[in-house]
Amino acid sequence: MDDFIQYLGDGTNYVEGVPARNLTRDEWNALREERRAYALATGLYVDPLGDVETPKPDVVTIDLRDGADDDEANVAARTLNARRKK
Repeated sequence: MDDFIQYLGDGTNYVEGVPARNLTRDEWNALREERRAYALATGLYVDPLGDVETPKPDVVTIDLRDGADDDEANVAARTLNARRKK
């Protein structure tokens, strides 16, 4: 089995609907585009060969427990909204 997308998590972090492991090309392509975009945006899944075009995600998760404050979260939200308009 050739891994196409690498999972960088430790098993405790995952994206709902995406297996917490390396994925083959067929497994990756079977996921909805929105799910693939979100998985790549989290940084938990990467394409080591650069074969995957990273779509712009419609959702961004900001974990305020990591030191980000509300102002930083608002900046991230405004940035995402600006990207959607392009």
